[in-house]
Amino acid sequence: MAWRCSALSNDGLVDNLARAGIVQSQSVIRAMKATDRAQYRLGYEQTISAPHMHAYALELADVALHNIEYPRVLDVGAGSGYLTACLGHLVDEGGKIFGIERIPQLAQLAQQNIERADGDLVHRRIVSVQMDGRDCFIHVGAAAVEPPQALMEQLAVGGRLVVPVGEQGASQVLMEIQRTDKETFTRRELMGVSYVPLVRQRTEL
Repeated sequence: MAWRCSALSNDGLVDNLARAGIVQSQSVIRAMKATDRAQYRLGYEQTISAPHMHAYALELADVALHNIEYPRVLDVGAGSGYLTACLGHLVDEGGKIFGIERIPQLAQLAQQNIERADGDLVHRRIVSVQMDGRDCFIHVGAAAVEPPQALMEQLAVGGRLVVPVGEQGASQVLMEIQRTDKETFTRRELMGVSYVPLVRQRTEL
């Protein structure tokens, strides 16, 4: 069904995602309409996730960040910077978004994309590069063989990590991991997916 959501404009795309039931919350609709996907070009032989996968991640983030006054969000594998910017519009004032990308040139491109298309997020210091390990929501845009322990440890209590898990070319699942206390994590399998593999080397945006 997701392929039927394509449109000639960003607003049309979001409206179609909403009609298909993929986008449900008004806050996610506003964030996606405020972030023009067409402005976030990508290169260096990398792929951008389909709109419905970004929408699904944003819906999960919206639930995870509900009633959190000053949320901190980490987007691993930021790619074009599109989802990082969407998350910035989702949290707005008081929130902080951190994007991580392994390819230096792509990290620079993502930063340029955000500054050009959604520069207010940079100017208002919503999108930032600093990290201190108190993240409320972490999104990973590439598949890990196992949920990354380092990212799990970076979650605040109550925080959630959404990550594709599985080998490339094999069965993968989108998993949500929540930190319930200092030592305990719960895991929930959400849906079958197909992502490129996550690699170790990264560069901060």
